[in-house]
Amino acid sequence: DFTCAVESTVLIHGRLYVTSKFICFYSNLFGLEKRIRIPYAHIKAITKENTAMVIPNAIGIATGASSWSLCGFPEKDE
Repeated sequence: DFTCAVESTVLIHGRLYVTSKFICFYSNLFGLEKRIRIPYAHIKAITKENTAMVIPNAIGIATGASSWSLCGFPEKDE
């Protein structure tokens, strides 16, 4: 698992879990839960992204219906 944040109207900090069938994100801050489960079969693209347009520490995940920007990966190339 990895520590990261999902970009929304605010950054939601949590944990990213990579399993054999899904990419999952879970956050529980002050009782506000956020859960994202993305099946690999639905992923159309995974791209390198920038935070604040200059910091190269994020990835983008796009499916046919949604997209997410996950930031906080200082070593995303590894």
